[in-house]
This record gives sequence, C-alpha cells and structure tokens, in this order.
Amino acid sequence: METENKKILLVEDDQNFGAILKDYLVLNDFDVTLAKTEWKVSKNLKKTPSICVSWM
Repeated sequence: METENKKILLVEDDQNFGAILKDYLVLNDFDVTLAKTEWKVSKNLKKTPSICVSWM
C-alpha cells in the first residue's frame, strides 16, 4: 500500500540553499514546494501543507 508524502512548504530566499534543502527532503519522501517570495508563500499556503518551514 502506498502512503501519501507529507507536504512541506519550504520558504528560503537563497536559491542554492533552498534547492539543497528541497533535494534532501525529497530524498526522504517529503513532497516539497520551495517558495522564494511572499507571493509564492501566500499562494502555496492555500494548498494546506503539513508544515511550513521558513529559513529567512
């Protein structure tokens, strides 16, 4: 039986660091959306992530 990945909204304005964090989380079976701007954060919060991580 397949389980649904936990959804994470990762907020990081540094593109390189955000990509590294996202890749690490994806490798550990998380469904990650990377948001770099306030507009993308507010848009993606409507998708109800399991957790929102801000590193700014």
